[in-house]
Parts: sequence; C-alpha cells; structure tokens
Amino acid sequence: MANLLSWVLPKNMLENSPSQLDGVDAKVEANLRMYGCEIIQEACILLNMPQVGACTGQAIFHRFYARKSMTRYEVKTTAGACVFLAGKYEECGRRLKDVINVVNDILQRREGRERKALILYQADWTRFKDEIVKAERHILRELGFIFTVSHPHQYLPNLLHILDNKNEYPQLRQLSWSLCNDSYRTDLCLRLTPNKVACGAVYLGARHLQFSLPESPGWWLLFDCTIEDIEIFTTAMLDLYSQPKAFHENVYKKKNSLGQTESAAAATSPTTATPGAALTTTTTTTTTTS
Repeated sequence: MANLLSWVLPKNMLENSPSQLDGVDAKVEANLRMYGCEIIQEACILLNMPQVGACTGQAIFHRFYARKSMTRYEVKTTAGACVFLAGKYEECGRRLKDVINVVNDILQRREGRERKALILYQADWTRFKDEIVKAERHILRELGFIFTVSHPHQYLPNLLHILDNKNEYPQLRQLSWSLCNDSYRTDLCLRLTPNKVACGAVYLGARHLQFSLPESPGWWLLFDCTIEDIEIFTTAMLDLYSQPKAFHENVYKKKNSLGQTESAAAATSPTTATPGAALTTTTTTTTTTS
C-alpha cells in the first residue's frame, strides 16, 4: 500500500502538472488523457488482452504524464508504449508488431484517414516501432522500473458481498464494475487509492439505480473512505460523462535538425485528418476483468 500511496498526488501537484507548466490548458490536458486512455482500451480489446491489462496500461499512462509534459512526449506514441508495457507486466504480452498495427489502425480510423496497414520493416513501420520502443524506455526510466499497480476491481467483490450478501442487486455489481473501468479515463488513479475508487463506484452506481444503501453511519467508513473521497469520485465521473468524445490536440513540440523545439501542427478536430508524430506519411467499450 505504501507504493500505491506514493502515487496519490496532492491537489496542487495535479493542478500544476508538467504539461500545464509548459502552457497546456487544463481542459486540453484532460481531453488528451482521455484520448490516450481510449486508445489503450481499444487496443487491448482488439489484441484480446484482459481488462486488467488495459487498466494497468492506463494507470502507467497517467503516472507518466504526472511527471512529464505532453509537449515533450507525444500522447499517441506513449499510449502504444503503455499497451506494450502493460502486457509484459500483467503477463498477457503481445508481439510489438501486433501492437504497432493495432494502434496504427485505431489512429487511422479515429482521424478519418485511409485505413492502410504498415508494411513490416519498411520506413514508416520502422519509424513507428522506434518511437514506441523509445517511449517505453522513457516510461521505464521515469517510473524507476516500478509498476506496483492495484485496481479497484479487486475490492468490489468483498465490498458488495458485505452490502448485498443476498445478491439482490446484480445490476449494481455490473454497473460498479463498469464505473471502475471508466474511472481510468480520468486521473482518479492519481487522486484516490483503489479502495476509495471502488467505494465511489458503488455509491454512484447505487444512486443511479436508485438502490438504498445504509448511510447512517455511512457504509463507506468500513473501507477507510470518507464522504469527501466519494464526492471527488462522483464529481470526476459526472464531468467525464458530460464531455464530448475525446480527440487529438497536437501540443507536442518536436525537435528539428538543430535540436531546437518547434510547435507541431495546430489542434485537430475529431473529423480532421492529422498524422501522428511517428506516422507522418502513413499512418469505450466497457468489459469485465478476467
């Protein structure tokens, strides 16, 4: 738990993230976090990886951008590297060439470009591979090769057994599980410990389904959670569901041949085709943890 607590960041650090200190607007950063996590989720589904792999990849993604700026590391490439790393960590790894092809296809579809597979070992494929491998090394170095990741899903069975030992609310179980999955599209894994996220998911799910749970005293106190923690969760999730579909906004500043940084292309809308940093010339479904 000590390692997990080290990744629960104070509010002032979250509001002054490296990206925001580099001039990225808070709403733009939130949109790009959502965009990157959706790429990870879709890639894991298409690669037939378990949901725990997707959640781990998203947690790594959030942790990396809590320490590094989006202006220095392209979100698309980082998302692909997180898929590759999560597969290794959760022992459900996929071949790098499969990760490259799947992520490339997702980006082409999202950006409205012609869906064309990268040819193995040709220039564009090699360039994208080098970008992902380089991003993987940056993530490993920045996080100190430590990936202690615990997910809120593991707390749900015990929590729901205590609150609903007669299994009267099967819908609450599925909805709580789905809310835990969706919470990774936000930075809640940097704000709350997994047990508090699980409590927030059950609370919000019960309110949505209009199921009555004991509140005097509050049931969440049994799980080392406060009403303030639940308010943080519900506020973040309701804000998430009020947002439009995430899209790519290019804040990445690439280096030219002289080693100087220069702003990349302007922000793109969901319907405008803009290649990624590594794909210049070519180039959420909710599931249950297995």
